[in-house]
Amino acid sequence: MTNAPLIFGDYRGLVQYEIGSAEDLARMQAVPPARWSSTSVPVEQLLCDEALLRYIDTDENGRIRVQELLDAYDWLKARLRNTSRIAARTDTVHLDDLDASQPDAARLRSLARKRIKATTGQAAGAGATISLADIRAFRDGYAKKAPNGDGIVAPAQIGDAALSRLAALIVEVTGGVADLSGDLGVDEAKLDAFLALGRARLAWEAEGALSAGAETSDVLPFGAGTAAASEVVDKLAGKLDQFFAQCDLLGQGPVAEERLAVKPESLAALDVNDPAAIQKFLREAPLARPSRAGVLDLDAWINPLFVDEARRLSVEVLPRALGEAGPVRKLDPKGWEKVRALFGPYRAWQSKKPAAMPGDLAGAELCALIEGPAPEALRALVQEDQQASAELVGLSDLEKLALLQRWILDLANNMVSFPALFSAKERCLFEVGTLVLDGREINLCLRVVDKAEHKPIAETSNVFVAYVDLERKEGDATRKMHVAAGVTSGTRRGIGVGKRGVFYDREGKEWDAKVTDVIVKPISILEAALAPFVKLRELVVDKMTKLFGSKLEAAEKTMTDDVNKTLVAAPAAPAAPAAPAPAPPAGGLGGTLVGGGIAFAAIGSAAAFALQTLASINPLDAMLAVGGVALVVMTFSGFLGWLKLRKRDVSTLLEASGWAFNVRIYLRRNLSLRFTRVPPLPRGSIRKPRVTPLFVSGEEPAPVGRIVLAAALLSLGAAAGWYYREVIVTWVRQLFG
Repeated sequence: MTNAPLIFGDYRGLVQYEIGSAEDLARMQAVPPARWSSTSVPVEQLLCDEALLRYIDTDENGRIRVQELLDAYDWLKARLRNTSRIAARTDTVHLDDLDASQPDAARLRSLARKRIKATTGQAAGAGATISLADIRAFRDGYAKKAPNGDGIVAPAQIGDAALSRLAALIVEVTGGVADLSGDLGVDEAKLDAFLALGRARLAWEAEGALSAGAETSDVLPFGAGTAAASEVVDKLAGKLDQFFAQCDLLGQGPVAEERLAVKPESLAALDVNDPAAIQKFLREAPLARPSRAGVLDLDAWINPLFVDEARRLSVEVLPRALGEAGPVRKLDPKGWEKVRALFGPYRAWQSKKPAAMPGDLAGAELCALIEGPAPEALRALVQEDQQASAELVGLSDLEKLALLQRWILDLANNMVSFPALFSAKERCLFEVGTLVLDGREINLCLRVVDKAEHKPIAETSNVFVAYVDLERKEGDATRKMHVAAGVTSGTRRGIGVGKRGVFYDREGKEWDAKVTDVIVKPISILEAALAPFVKLRELVVDKMTKLFGSKLEAAEKTMTDDVNKTLVAAPAAPAAPAAPAPAPPAGGLGGTLVGGGIAFAAIGSAAAFALQTLASINPLDAMLAVGGVALVVMTFSGFLGWLKLRKRDVSTLLEASGWAFNVRIYLRRNLSLRFTRVPPLPRGSIRKPRVTPLFVSGEEPAPVGRIVLAAALLSLGAAAGWYYREVIVTWVRQLFG
């Protein structure tokens, strides 16, 4: 079989290896990559099962390359004894097709039989099959149970109430990890992280605990009241540091005293009617008035915002901290440093406090949970789940086998060769769907991820491209997609930015479509031949609009100004008999009328000259001359358009979407009509004849009328060309040197 010759088909100059059977796939290895049509393709461009693409894209770089496709076929071939069903493109696996002599295939066969028996209750006999849908149903049901092979146990999968509570607690503390069922669960890493957090909490609590019979410790100098005393000290710490520093500053003399004094201007800026402004001012003010002695008198004036804390410091903290009878009324810098140092170990201990457990779990309850049997029992469940992974992997391999059996031929035909391009019955995997726009069905539609990157490359394809935004409502969600549609036959007609249509994807679902951008290129020879006249028409219309528009605006302005001057000016009473009226100024109303008369006279003279000239020319000669010139222009423009049309390249459009191509796929007539067409009337339809043989108001010419009109124009052009053959030959020689 492998010695059979490789067969290459010639698709109008495109030589491609033909792949139509499993035998052709087996010989695919002998085709060098340089002979492949495409050697690399982005996965988002292949419209097939997404799971299949994940299986083939082994390096997960988002692209399918030559070796990855060959490896996928080798994997499939190693497990299938009978490969004939590949050509049938079926995702149903016949168990008898699996090669029992191959260990992996035997394992898959045994697993499939097991799942079939578990579902139907009967043993899988000869001819038994399992479909892709069945495989996925087995796997999805398997994933919802424990053990399911992912090494993760969700609380809902645990029957024991205590272990389920522990698992839920771990998920709450650590965030958990997603189980195949979709629920959050616990794996060994999360279990170990929780135990580490719990033991850290217990160790922290032990460090701050009082020893038996002791009322205080270094960490708890006030025993159970340490937290409240430390809170008072912390609230006053900043203000006390400020007070003693300002006392030290007073020793620098009168200048320092002046700086520390409250300035009238600072009080002047204070809004004394705003309580919030006053509170802010007092919050920044000193705790007490600094003195050269550097001693805080707690019986003297104290900042009103800190009076309560100062009283608690005097009564509750200082007596015990300084070993004096309370309340303490005086505090010097040494006493303050002693107080701060006394609470240093407590603050250091508090800074190491771990995160609190849910439900204030701590102390003996936390210790019983951490050190009890529950964590190891939960670990055993996790390890049991990990050991069951072999069956889950087997189900994934069965899915991969069914997908490859269904799609491997299509994938090969969209990389090694592209026979579907030349078939009206098949579609390439890059064809997103059909765009119905401007009365045509456009099938050359490709996904576009980044239009800014796609467009510069697409412009070199010489294909007329319409970029279309697609939108579809599905329930509460709105799906969007962007495609590039190549218009390959007919004319542009009304296709432009803002044009709306409808799009049908490969599943027949309907999308709203709107053109957002176009790349304008010739679509047909007729359009190319008429292009110069279209441009001439647009140029003439534009120039005439600008010329007559500006002239009309100037004339209207001049006339308006003259009328205003005439109406506003007051007539003067003549002192003597009126002299003959002088000629009106050139800029007045009269000047305008005179100028208009001269203009009409000039136009009339020009018209008379034109009529006299036309009268002196034979009408037939004039028609032949005009027809000859038009025919020559159309011929050259059509010829240049034909050259461009022959260079329209579908592969360049695909390269703009990320494909890597070795060949050029030029659009010929058969491909042009395959990608863009006007659909025929439904079968059995009756077309009524037109009322008039040539034209009907508001409609295009009837087929007979088109033939007659084309014949008349062709005859006129041929006659003009023959009549002026010498002039045309001379002009062509001058044009081309």
